[in-house]
Amino acid sequence: MTPRVTVAIVEDHALVRDGLRLILQGEPGIEIVGEAADAAEAFALVGRTAPDVALVDLTLGETDGVPLIRGLGVRYPGTRTVAVTMHRDGETVRQAFLAGAAGYVVKGASGAELITAIRAVARGERYVHSTVAGVMVADSLRWLRHGQRLSPREREVL
Repeated sequence: MTPRVTVAIVEDHALVRDGLRLILQGEPGIEIVGEAADAAEAFALVGRTAPDVALVDLTLGETDGVPLIRGLGVRYPGTRTVAVTMHRDGETVRQAFLAGAAGYVVKGASGAELITAIRAVARGERYVHSTVAGVMVADSLRWLRHGQRLSPREREVL
C-alpha cells in the first residue's frame, strides 16, 4: 500500500495550479489539502492543514519564494518544501536549498518526475531535478576550486 502524502500547492498562476492539481488528483496516496496564491495564503494554509509537502513556486508575483521556503521551515518544520520553478541557474538553486527546500523541480519536468520528487521528499530524502543537478555540481566545484569553504548546511545540500 502506498503511504498517504498530503500536499499544499503554492503557485500564483491559476492555470499552473490547475495543472498541478490535475497531475496530483489521480495519484494514489497523494491528497491535496489546499492551494495558495501568495505567501500570506501559504502560511495560513500550511498552518491550518500541516501538509507533508508544500510545492512552492519561487516567483510568486512580485514575491521571492526563497524567503517563503525559509519561513515555512521555521514556523512549520514538519512540512517539507519542493521548489517548483522555471529557474535553472546555480544561484537560485543554491538559495532555495540553503533556505530549506528539500526538493527542486523545474516546470519543464514531467508529471511523473513531480510525483517522484513529492514521494522522495515525503520520505525524508532530497530530490534534485536532473536538469539542475549538473548546475549544482558545477557551482559546487567552482566554489571548491576557488578555495571557498562551504558551510555545514552547504555541505549537507551538496
